Amino acid sequence: MPKIGQKLRSEQEIFDELEGLCASPGYVHAIAFLCFRDSLIRYQGEMTSEDMKHLFSREHLVRTEISTLVGLLVKADIDYSLPAPAITQQHLERTEELLEELHGAMGMSPLAGVDLKEAIAKGINPFSTGDAFREAIFYSGESGYAFQYRDFAVKKYAADNAWLTSHKYLSIEEAREVVTALSQFRTNKIADVAYRLNRSDPSEWSLLPGFCFTVDELSTFSGIKPSIVGNVLAAFALAPGERNQGFRFLHDFNAANATPLLRRDAETYLLFQEYSLAEALYESPFYWMCGDLTYLPTAMFHRGQFTEAFSRELLERVFGRRNVHLIDPAHNHRTYAA
Repeated sequence: MPKIGQKLRSEQEIFDELEGLCASPGYVHAIAFLCFRDSLIRYQGEMTSEDMKHLFSREHLVRTEISTLVGLLVKADIDYSLPAPAITQQHLERTEELLEELHGAMGMSPLAGVDLKEAIAKGINPFSTGDAFREAIFYSGESGYAFQYRDFAVKKYAADNAWLTSHKYLSIEEAREVVTALSQFRTNKIADVAYRLNRSDPSEWSLLPGFCFTVDELSTFSGIKPSIVGNVLAAFALAPGERNQGFRFLHDFNAANATPLLRRDAETYLLFQEYSLAEALYESPFYWMCGDLTYLPTAMFHRGQFTEAFSRELLERVFGRRNVHLIDPAHNHRTYAA
């Protein structure tokens, strides 16, 4: 937060400085450390509440904050050179300062330019506008667990497998299988890299290798054919040359959310947040299909079918099949579930 007497900056000023910081040489290593610190639970033996406590501290960055950093990182060519430890520490400290300042600025946005006395006299409530919800939405909890996104994606897109196979060269079941395997493989690799840090010189310390992997590595680990692994990873990777130029304001579309896999080189992929990939598996295929205007009506129909069938399934678990009524489209009246 700004110091006493320091001028309050606008949200956009802070965002622009953050973008410049993310373009710094070697900044990618700072993001890797933040993901390791704030997205993983480290424990020995049996996990306890103490092992998870850091995830609820004020210093903990939420996923949307890290996604913002990744989205700004890809706006320029990524410099993978490893800075001196002191430089990386500066990157980390300035990042946290800017994100805290950004949080404060966002919380103040509903009051920007508002004279509270005048607003009260006129009966105007500045917290009734959309701006008043931005801070709560950005810092809110997640909508579901990663495994739910992975498993529900199969139900959501099973009827679209013919399109997915012909256009993306994958089935939704194959995509789920690869994403699940990557979650397991990534956990092992990050743990291995962290373990080996203690046996290396501090000037070589970086957690970035733990977030990097190749098609062959994942295929060997999972037993899934390299061709299938490659097709799935390519589908969820940021397109070559994509610089996320539409991400100019904090709440703009961030391509790093829809395509969270980054290509480090011709052979190597980089994934910072497992959750983002699981969410993309659930959300992104629909938007791929929306780009095919000839298939769009079918995609929309399947989306509605999934929503109705899934809602019915969950409601029947709670209220029982005889207490859940369906609408018969042909006659527009309620019927009992079969």
